[in-house]
Amino acid sequence: SELPRAAEPSPSEAEGGEDRRLCPRRSVDIQATLTSGGLEQAGVVTSISHTGAHVECSADFVAGTAIEISFQHGGGTFRAPGRVLYGTSRDRQSGLGIRFGSMSLRDEQILDAAVSSGRDEPPRG
Repeated sequence: SELPRAAEPSPSEAEGGEDRRLCPRRSVDIQATLTSGGLEQAGVVTSISHTGAHVECSADFVAGTAIEISFQHGGGTFRAPGRVLYGTSRDRQSGLGIRFGSMSLRDEQILDAAVSSGRDEPPRG
């Protein structure tokens, strides 16, 4: 008999399910700029946590790509390095999962305010 094939990890599993539970995502609508290899791409952060974000944009970035994300919130500019964890595509719009890298205390404060301003996301089942 054949062993069942393992399913592809969902975006939340690809992000690290344990971290996801420790840092729940919040729904937001924040205009952002993604920069990689000197190219800038506009996007919209649709969910955010203290460890990463989901960004809708029209560019495809391959998983593992180093990226910088920046956005305005609460009178300040958040800017942090990150890495693309996953990408999804539908209807000429792409979604990216980004894990944040190290950031300054000021960026952590802006991120905290952005996360706090979001709405709770419904549990995914």
